[in-house]
Amino acid sequence: MMMGPLFKTVTLVVDMVKEMVARSLAESSSPFCESRQRAVGHRLSSLIRGAILACLLVASFAVVCSAAAQDPAAESIGEPLLTSIRAEVRKSLEATANHTCLLRIHRVQEKASLGQKMEEHASVEVAYLGGRERFAWPGERAFRDDDLRDVLVMGLSGSGSFAEHIRSVVLGDDTVFGSPLEITENGAPLVRIPYQVPAGRSGYLVNLDGREIEAAIRGQITVRSADSVILAFTLEAFDLPADFPATSVTEAIRYQPELLGSFRPPAQAAQRMVEAGTDVYSNEYRFENCREFRGDSSVRFGSSQPGDASSSSPQMAGGVLPTVEPLPPGAPVELRLRSAISWGKLRTGDPVDAELGRPLKFAGQLLANSGAKVLGRVVEFKQLSSAAGTGYYIGIQFESIEENGKLIPVSLVLDALTDMPKSNRRGLAAMVRGDTAPYELMDRIRPDGSPYPGTGFIRVLGDPNGLPAGLSMRWVAADPERPAPRQ
Repeated sequence: MMMGPLFKTVTLVVDMVKEMVARSLAESSSPFCESRQRAVGHRLSSLIRGAILACLLVASFAVVCSAAAQDPAAESIGEPLLTSIRAEVRKSLEATANHTCLLRIHRVQEKASLGQKMEEHASVEVAYLGGRERFAWPGERAFRDDDLRDVLVMGLSGSGSFAEHIRSVVLGDDTVFGSPLEITENGAPLVRIPYQVPAGRSGYLVNLDGREIEAAIRGQITVRSADSVILAFTLEAFDLPADFPATSVTEAIRYQPELLGSFRPPAQAAQRMVEAGTDVYSNEYRFENCREFRGDSSVRFGSSQPGDASSSSPQMAGGVLPTVEPLPPGAPVELRLRSAISWGKLRTGDPVDAELGRPLKFAGQLLANSGAKVLGRVVEFKQLSSAAGTGYYIGIQFESIEENGKLIPVSLVLDALTDMPKSNRRGLAAMVRGDTAPYELMDRIRPDGSPYPGTGFIRVLGDPNGLPAGLSMRWVAADPERPAPRQ
């Protein structure tokens, strides 16, 4: 940016030297005595030395200016504004590390190539721990190490909107900021600052169809003029490889205008990805019930709002129930739904109420009695709409069996739907005959080709109200470290 004026300055100095040299040479060519010629020679030497010194001074000035321009942010938006924004982000991240929010997610997949639309509502807890976002199902006692895309089953999912995006862009070493634009929104003076981060340095990973790239990103940060508080953030991945299946990836985040104690959580966010120019995946996020916690090991999640999924973690007067050895691999488990799973307000992340349908025995040993409570949750619930009709995908994961005041951890593979309540006997008969049945088992795999551990998936055809109470299922205990596919 500063090379234009510097070039003009150096050119001006050189032109001055040329003019003086030419004038001196003209004088030396006149019929003066030899001493006059020697004086002119001395004058030329002084001029040249002066010119060299001037050029060196200009070059030194260029080096100093270039060093000052090393931080593109300081040059474009001004050091005071950048320092203020970075200080605000650091303060916010420090407060964020002590808070968690309930994240409501609305996911939509519109596959124009197949004439299908798939929709899902999910609830997860999010926190910023150890420099990264971590997630948990409502009711879990600790956060997971998994990314959000490993918690939610298939479809578009991504982390970053809670804290990571703003941290990496504002505090990152490779962000280039543009000139700020002063605007007014709802009568309040704001500053909008464009930014850009090159590919391979952004930390923004886009994964689709088994391919992953670290994309170049650009967008805008909107801050309040009075105190540099960030109110909005946008992000766009650009210059995607021509052979990459995603043709567009965008995100937008809006923050709460007021503090929650010392914490300023996001209010809402949106993600959108377009595949092959036609298929659209979109997520809408709402951050609710944000609250402070004290340390990762004592995090407790509960329901404080109507319609929230209540905690499925069993407790007694002394705290959480003690855990015994996991169920050995290969043990057969007959489960029965104690309560219907109704489609009405069902969300991914809701608990499942089930019990043992018969005594649990393995290797001649009674492990749990019939009727023992089995703790589980819905890990996928999507509604499918197409020209062919309506259907549902539901994934269920059971975590433990409660027996005699203790918890038996389980990782189960769904083997079969063994019986229906009387109101659904026609479905069982149709399944036995091989006709089109209202329920069928599915295999779902992660993007990397591995199965989802300890989870059973059911496709529900037509438009029933849900899975009925009394539905019996046969599961088999799997090694939690190496989950086996359903036979």
